[in-house]
Amino acid sequence: MFPYIHTDFFLVGPMKIYFWGFFVSLGFLVSIIYLIKKYPKEKETFVDIGLFALLGSLLGARVFYTLFYANDIIFALKHFFNIWLGGLSSFGGFFGTTLAIFIYIKLKKLNFYEIAQKIAFILPLGLAIGRFGCFFINDHPGIKTSFNFLAVAYPDGPRFDHGLLLIFLNLAIFALFLKIKGRYLEYFMLLYGIGRFGLDFLRIDEPMFAGLIPSQYGSILLIALSLYLLKKLNKKEV
Repeated sequence: MFPYIHTDFFLVGPMKIYFWGFFVSLGFLVSIIYLIKKYPKEKETFVDIGLFALLGSLLGARVFYTLFYANDIIFALKHFFNIWLGGLSSFGGFFGTTLAIFIYIKLKKLNFYEIAQKIAFILPLGLAIGRFGCFFINDHPGIKTSFNFLAVAYPDGPRFDHGLLLIFLNLAIFALFLKIKGRYLEYFMLLYGIGRFGLDFLRIDEPMFAGLIPSQYGSILLIALSLYLLKKLNKKEV
């Protein structure tokens, strides 16, 4: 069983560094540094993409949260840019990032698919690092369980922790990517979509629409897109 850790920040002198923001920023930074080192001729492109992705992820995460998770939409809209109050959706951030990168690439007349493949390879590692922030602040507690291998010793008894489970999911995908060559975009969407859809049944206190929570519908969309792209690629290879 994993120990229960709850800590919002650590101190660097008089300055508070919040764990969630620290690990999300670290995952983002590691991904950008990898892309710059791996593709030095495209350094400027990936630096620009990083800036667009950062803006797109914040806006997408807030929009998705406001539409599907906020208890008071009017209040959420009034405080839309007050991200320090909390309220960010990872799936909203994912789609916002994708849209922002797509816009940048179209403006620069670059090949979206080729760049997306390069980003997809390192994406699960960046996401895994970012999810450590969720684990440290326990913002996604799961259902109670007697399955001690993946349980976290919450004060009220063993529970699944969604942040921890997503760390394992993303690290597993990245480990696979280290052994295969190509189709990282398709396989990421497929594996992450399937894994996330299943793990989301272990979450609690989530809004539901027709029996599923919002992120599960996002997972279905990822799976559908991956299957479409894989089918398209298989036809080209025949």
